[in-house]
Amino acid sequence: MQKSILMLCLFSALNVQAQESPKNSLSTSLVRYERNSTTINNYFQVKIFTGLEYQRIFNKWQLGLKYEHGLNKINDSPKNDYGDIYIKGFLQEDNVYLTSNYTFASLFSSKFTISTGLSLYYSKAYYFGLTLGGNINHTKRFDDNYSSYGISTQININYCPTQKLFISLQSSARFGKGHLYNISTFKSPRDEYAYILPELKIGVKF
Repeated sequence: MQKSILMLCLFSALNVQAQESPKNSLSTSLVRYERNSTTINNYFQVKIFTGLEYQRIFNKWQLGLKYEHGLNKINDSPKNDYGDIYIKGFLQEDNVYLTSNYTFASLFSSKFTISTGLSLYYSKAYYFGLTLGGNINHTKRFDDNYSSYGISTQININYCPTQKLFISLQSSARFGKGHLYNISTFKSPRDEYAYILPELKIGVKF
């Protein structure tokens, strides 16, 4: 009799645990469309990033940490091609975020959720490449290093095909202060910004 009661309690506990909502999530970026002040002409560019974001879920709040790394080819030529100047570069970025999000809407039995967030970030960027052509037909190498810190705001639309899998579209804006380091100016203050419209992410909850 005692064994039967113990087994019944165990199965009941396991059933309750199985029905509990996930408390953690891991996600990664697949692709984004971004405009960044680090580049010369600040065009929107398609970028591929790697990295992970971990979040702890507290009902409607999510708090976490995100690291991302990107190395993307940049077409930075002037739109009017004045003097036949062409700028080809590569932008390497390493960003760390302390993230917070709040879910304020849940639709279609929680298949779709909408959240907004505020994050603190630190960024290191390395932009290098060549300036080709111009009126004097020269080739010039540029080699710039940036460091910055600031805040980021975002809004997310999440689709959850299962309880544990989610796909997210995120738009965000980032603003910060930092410094530019290069050969001509060893260190100079510089404002930094980035706009992402949008970013596609995929993740799991557990």
